[in-house]
Amino acid sequence: MEASLPKWGLACSPLVEGGLVLVARGGKGLCLAAFGAKDGKQKWTSGDDEAGYSSPLVAEIGGTRQAVFFTASRLFGVRPLDGKVLWEFPWPT
Repeated sequence: MEASLPKWGLACSPLVEGGLVLVARGGKGLCLAAFGAKDGKQKWTSGDDEAGYSSPLVAEIGGTRQAVFFTASRLFGVRPLDGKVLWEFPWPT
């Protein structure tokens, strides 16, 4: 797998949620990734955005628990279990 390194590097703190470690690393098909907290194995990837410079957070929005990420081009919420995008809002940086 390849991910491009932005000009200023990456600045994402990992988020532990439901036995997974969620990170925003950027790149086509690799924007977001989840790894098993116990075994370190990749569980899923999602999105094509370049990385941003913020850390994800978990919130319950509309009764649904989700991980919220800023990337270089949008703000969006995903289902932590599988990375399915639940909503998005364009936010170019």
